[in-house]
Amino acid sequence: MVKEIGHFIGGKQVKGTSGRFADIFNPNTGEVQAKVALASKAELRAAVENAKAAQEHSADMRDRRFTGHMGSDGSSFVDRVCNAGFIACHASWLGEIMVWGFGGDIDLSFDFWLNSPGHLQIMLNSSISKVGIGHACGGGPWGHYWTADFAAVDDPSCD
Repeated sequence: MVKEIGHFIGGKQVKGTSGRFADIFNPNTGEVQAKVALASKAELRAAVENAKAAQEHSADMRDRRFTGHMGSDGSSFVDRVCNAGFIACHASWLGEIMVWGFGGDIDLSFDFWLNSPGHLQIMLNSSISKVGIGHACGGGPWGHYWTADFAAVDDPSCD
């Protein structure tokens, strides 16, 4: 029996409701080792909504040539995640981490987060139930800008 792999959207494991799958091949043997569920329109929409605030902030930093948690319009990350619908109601905790540069190398960028005590503390918060990640490239002094927003939503009916 081939293992089926779902998605992780909004802090939840999602099986995939499209009924469509793609094969994942073992690079050593060429054999199918698993199948990944292809997202439905609703699942894709949910993933995009979770990333909206982070994506917009990454693009804002690139386009307006700055870095920081405050947006070019003076917005805080709390303002952005609420306005983007990242959280539908009360969140008990919110966090944001960013990284820029590193030639766009995601491994180096992620290593930066892992080796920074403050960033690592945010990523390892066990109460996180929603994550949205954005990436903008192709401009600004640093070339690549990553933003990750995190939320702990205590009431699952808020989603």
